[in-house]
Amino acid sequence: MQKQVVNKKGARRPCAASVEFRLVIERLEARLLEGRDRERIGRFLAKDRRWEKMNSRQRLKWAYLAQLAGRVEAALEILAAVNRDDPENSQAWKRRLELLAILGRQKEIAALAATAGKRMDTASWKEVVAKASPGAGAAELEAGLEPFLELEKMRRLKQRFGSLFYGRRDCFARQWADRRTGRSGYVPVRRPMEPADLEDHFSGKATYGIYLMLEDSSVKTAVVDADLKKSLRGQRPDAATRSRIAREKDYLARQMEQFGQELGSPPLVEFSGAKGYHFWFFFQKPLPAGQVRQLLEPLVENLGGDLACFQLELFPKQDSLEGRRLGNLVKLPLGVHRLSGKRSYFPACRRRDLASQLELLESVRAIAPEKVAGRVASFQKAKVVRHPVMQKGAGPYPELEVLESGCPALAAVMRACRRGLEIGLREEKILFQTIGFLERGKSLLHYLLRNQPEYNPHLVDFKLSRLRGSPLGCRRIHSLLDYVGNYCCLEGGKAYQHPLLHLGGNWKQKAEKIDNLQAALDNLEEALGRVRRFLK
Repeated sequence: MQKQVVNKKGARRPCAASVEFRLVIERLEARLLEGRDRERIGRFLAKDRRWEKMNSRQRLKWAYLAQLAGRVEAALEILAAVNRDDPENSQAWKRRLELLAILGRQKEIAALAATAGKRMDTASWKEVVAKASPGAGAAELEAGLEPFLELEKMRRLKQRFGSLFYGRRDCFARQWADRRTGRSGYVPVRRPMEPADLEDHFSGKATYGIYLMLEDSSVKTAVVDADLKKSLRGQRPDAATRSRIAREKDYLARQMEQFGQELGSPPLVEFSGAKGYHFWFFFQKPLPAGQVRQLLEPLVENLGGDLACFQLELFPKQDSLEGRRLGNLVKLPLGVHRLSGKRSYFPACRRRDLASQLELLESVRAIAPEKVAGRVASFQKAKVVRHPVMQKGAGPYPELEVLESGCPALAAVMRACRRGLEIGLREEKILFQTIGFLERGKSLLHYLLRNQPEYNPHLVDFKLSRLRGSPLGCRRIHSLLDYVGNYCCLEGGKAYQHPLLHLGGNWKQKAEKIDNLQAALDNLEEALGRVRRFLK
């Protein structure tokens, strides 16, 4: 920037030295272009040190004149000074690399490549590569281009991150934590988030969150927060509890994915770094917060009733901002949770490095506004979206569909069986002492247990033959599974509540015998299934 002075009347004018430098540069340039006194001017440009008092623009011109006069060492010295004093001047880096490439100084090019790459754009770098002749630094410039392109890629990926995780522009939040007391929280930072803040977040120096709701009470992203319930935190769970948590996590992720697929974009799943998972929904443009809540609130309510290990929470929680409040905030992904010390990540990407995690965002699609409007208009709040695997069993085994719809605790065990996940003795006991009392109990149990790693059809028949008493009650099932959800609403006012009451009178205690044609067909189908599995 040209130095200026203020006269007594307050008018700004260039300082005398700056004017002198400009006049000297113009006079020297004119003589060189005319071809006059080239040698004498070259000596003057190389020895005269007045360029040290010039600004960056004038120094670049002085270096250009020195190069024009054949004094390349003087030109390199001046360009190096500009790089040192004004490192963000990309033109100086470009000029210096071009001159080194002409001279064929490969080692100097290699030494400058990484530093220069941070200040130049891709087009400028490619221009330098094009001007380098083979064997005169071209190979080093090509090699230097690769890390530079990687840097450009990271810039693009970080811009993509900012466009997806879009919150209030004039304010964000910084997370704090006190590990001695186990407390953490956020404090507002009342200014726009800058690139340096994002770098600190990614590096772990600080952890930031965004306020989802914009000033006009619209949102461009929403989050379903799935946290482990308090009774399961702060301790290492036993094998049965870990298995139950894994089953619920798998069920929750599949239900969310199915819901998102119907909208044209499944949510992005993030391990939060502390208590659970975040399911991020992105929209092509900001939508009214009330409309987004109408879209996602029924999903959260319906799924919440099926979960014993996780509790769901929807953000934003409000339809509109009140007064000067900022609304809800959510921690940005890929940062370190200040209390747990764990970094959040996207499980869909196996690699945990920042570049790979950010690359995953290139495949994320945003939901179109018309999809949201159509879904809100047609959504039936009472109906839970079911995965196709669950619906597949509803045809030949309608009893299981009824039980899945009515009893979340029993449904979790049946879904685990369908997925081929290994169940424990408690879950097996629940299946035998509920489904075993049905008219087709034998066929249903074989259907559910056939994917178990240690499936033994003869042992299943033996255990079923020893079944006595009454179906297992709701309280006992909840106790065996450590299920803390509400009891189902069963009609009839029965004193002893159990899941089979959902089927009305379509159950009774009896050993399965071939006393009718349907039972015979069921047994034949099961036998054929065993033969097919054996042949495979």
